[in-house]
Amino acid sequence: MAYTRKFNYTRYSISESGDQIALGPETFVGPLPRIFWGNGVEWAEASLYLAARADVIPEGFGSTDALASHAKHLKAYADFIESNDDLEWDKFGARRRQRPTYRFRGYLIKCRDEVGDLAPSTVTNRIRSVKAFYQWILANKILFPEYDVYEPRTAKIRIARWHGINDAITVHSSDLAIPNRTRSRNGVEGGLLPLSLEHRNLALSLARKYCTEEFALALELGFYTGMRIGSIIDIKVETIEMAKPSRDLPGYYELAIGPAHNVQTKGDVNYHPAIPTGILRKLNDYICGVKRSIRKAKAQESGSNANLVFITRRGARYTVTSWQHEMNKLRALALARGVDLSEFYFHCTRATFGTLLVAAMLSQPTAKTVNILATIKRLMGHAHERTTLEYVKWVETRESIGALVDEYGETLFGPASE
Repeated sequence: MAYTRKFNYTRYSISESGDQIALGPETFVGPLPRIFWGNGVEWAEASLYLAARADVIPEGFGSTDALASHAKHLKAYADFIESNDDLEWDKFGARRRQRPTYRFRGYLIKCRDEVGDLAPSTVTNRIRSVKAFYQWILANKILFPEYDVYEPRTAKIRIARWHGINDAITVHSSDLAIPNRTRSRNGVEGGLLPLSLEHRNLALSLARKYCTEEFALALELGFYTGMRIGSIIDIKVETIEMAKPSRDLPGYYELAIGPAHNVQTKGDVNYHPAIPTGILRKLNDYICGVKRSIRKAKAQESGSNANLVFITRRGARYTVTSWQHEMNKLRALALARGVDLSEFYFHCTRATFGTLLVAAMLSQPTAKTVNILATIKRLMGHAHERTTLEYVKWVETRESIGALVDEYGETLFGPASE
């Protein structure tokens, strides 16, 4: 996978006098992010673009935070390119499906609408950063694509001035733009709705029986640990091997994930999700199994991905949309049994875990909201306490969830799940 490194960046002014060139006063800009491909080679064009944006920060255009955000979005784009063998960032075919920009746009929309792993605002800003990068690349004549990177669009917005004269401003956009369509706020973490315990158990039962072993295991990890799919597909073998008894849930183990532990997390948060003993045992058995050993051998041939828990049959790493076919199959199987899971996305497993965990904790006689907030925030890796508070408020306003607490509470506060 691609990665970023930060370097202290100092800008010098250059003056010419005759045939003499002199460096003027220096200006320290701040940390400059640079992007590298998974093989360690720098993506020079992207790093040059980021340096150009950094150059204008001292003049008041932009900020180091905005620069870091652009770098994060371009790194995500680089990850997408590397996960698709038929794509290169600078190659554009005659058809849109042969152009990385349009493929990335479709991927982002899937992440927002089907996987539920990206917020609408993140999707909008991510494609905007990619478009801005190519706009700079084309303007500076660094790239000469045979076909359009994107198609520019303009629109006129009429404005009525105070003195009665109508005016109009021209807005420039492109066909890559993705509107920021916010989800309903009825749920948690951007409007995600958790499953009931009954529907969760049905989904797991169907996945184990009819779907691939990898998808079923990933689903269990989502439902029982609350990890996001981006973290699940990036779990390493050593992550499982280094599991230790949980400090928050008796009888459970905890994993260590985040950039400090070489596992991706949203917002680069380092935290320790709890994992039931039974799920941990299943993962260890899977890691040592014949199927994964064959996949590991294929991954070793390419020199990467062999240390991942989940590897595709071709020896590649999974992406957040790799299991979309399995998810569609699961919804169809549930519908055939009279259960509508059309609004169930993988990220809903996290919402389900969080709400049931909060409900079980609130049911305890000595429960204190302050302590619950701290524990949930720690177990789910929330960067902000307000996100954790959404779970507590959602549970407190739903009386029907109380019927589920006893069964789930026995799992959490009794023996660990087997």
